[in-house]
Amino acid sequence: MNKTSSQEQRIDDLKSELAKITKELSKAPNGSLNAVKTSNGFKYFQIEKNHGTVKRTYIKKEKIALATALAKKRYNKVRKKEIENEIASIKLKLDRTPKISSTDLLYNIPGYSNLLQALLNPNYIKQQKWLSQPYIHNDKHQETLRFKTSAGITVRSKSETLIVRGLSDYSIPFKYECGLEINGTIYFPDFTIYKASEDIELIWEHFGMMDNTEYRFNAMNKLNSYINKGYVPGHNLICTFETINSPLTEDIIKRTIEAYLLDKKV
Repeated sequence: MNKTSSQEQRIDDLKSELAKITKELSKAPNGSLNAVKTSNGFKYFQIEKNHGTVKRTYIKKEKIALATALAKKRYNKVRKKEIENEIASIKLKLDRTPKISSTDLLYNIPGYSNLLQALLNPNYIKQQKWLSQPYIHNDKHQETLRFKTSAGITVRSKSETLIVRGLSDYSIPFKYECGLEINGTIYFPDFTIYKASEDIELIWEHFGMMDNTEYRFNAMNKLNSYINKGYVPGHNLICTFETINSPLTEDIIKRTIEAYLLDKKV
């Protein structure tokens, strides 16, 4: 149940309680209760007002049910006001919160998002064309694809899920483990990214086990292969690294995306 539905359900519950209280108040005895503390407990009086005069009647012990009914009457009147205020407050919030936001229309509502993106995002058509192009997927070690992401794809590490989230948050198109041929060998960079404003592809390789000597050796060989292919760090090759003591963070990802992938504001 979304937030709006839960608020509407709360209004229905409050209205049901309000109807019950209103019915009880219609049958309540006249007047109000006055409770006076005594050494033995309380004395109760029924207070009735009529045309400017006040009548105060002692409630005998054998009529304690009247005192109870008057106490319940006051409780119901206070509760009735609370319910009315809460309903008004919820309705005010619902009125101020659009059921569909502009962000929903732009990104999440089928039939609208494609039209509005094409209209409002000058790079949308180029991005969609790039995303539709087939590519070689990495079909090796499928058992290590264990981490679900916000984009609906499965990746191999928690750090990669953070990168996917960062790219998705900025609506940056990417392909996961897109095959790249270098001297007859197919490499699979973690992310291949299209920067539509410059019409260029970049690759993002995350090296997540730099504590490991063999991994580090292979990482350097891979970097050299990328550079020989024309993918140069700081230009069209993004590299992030981590060790056990220095993990990749969302802040590092955010700063990396802002530095390499977002258009600079003039």
